[in-house]
Amino acid sequence: MVFHLLRRGQNLQEYPTLSRSRRFQKRRNNKRKIVFFSILGMFFFVILLSLIAFGNKERPEETSGDDEQLTIVEQNDETDEENNKSDSSSDAEQDESRGLYEFSDVGDIEVEQVPPTRDDVIEAFKADWPPSGTIQEGPHTTDYSDGSQDRIEIKRAVSYVTGIPEDDMIEWFVGNGGEQKVIATVSNREKTEYYRVYLDWIDGEGWKPTLNERITGYNE
Repeated sequence: MVFHLLRRGQNLQEYPTLSRSRRFQKRRNNKRKIVFFSILGMFFFVILLSLIAFGNKERPEETSGDDEQLTIVEQNDETDEENNKSDSSSDAEQDESRGLYEFSDVGDIEVEQVPPTRDDVIEAFKADWPPSGTIQEGPHTTDYSDGSQDRIEIKRAVSYVTGIPEDDMIEWFVGNGGEQKVIATVSNREKTEYYRVYLDWIDGEGWKPTLNERITGYNE
């Protein structure tokens, strides 16, 4: 019994020493954890700062690229506009040199309705229409072949008196109507309007329409 008490007393005396040792070890472990997490936090902080700095450096370069691309596009637009102006100016000068003009510039023309002379004529009109204009010089011999200068100028004059655009016109017949005269039968592509136009050649001025007949159709 005495031995047991002595043993217990000895253990009680050693307890404070063990408790201090454990507390010291615990503090030591806590310090290690604090240091570890501090280092880890600083590491992530440095990475975050690096990412932000790298992103700021990239943005000006991207903006610079966009500005450069925008400048190139604007330069291309200006070049295209200058080219279009140059083409328009060249076309106008070429038409002027050929003696051609816009029919809208000739002013109002008094048109007179005349009695039909053929059974297929619905109505007929005469007027002092202007000639087509021409680039042909010297003695004139009518060329009836497709794509010839005569056919180009005849089609232009016929389009003016009939109101059918040249790109919407079917030329059913273009033939001899007498000495330096032509007869042209045309329609629109929908074949809802047919006309027979008589034209005279005027030296230095081109083909002048003299009679415009709206007809029922074309019989080949």
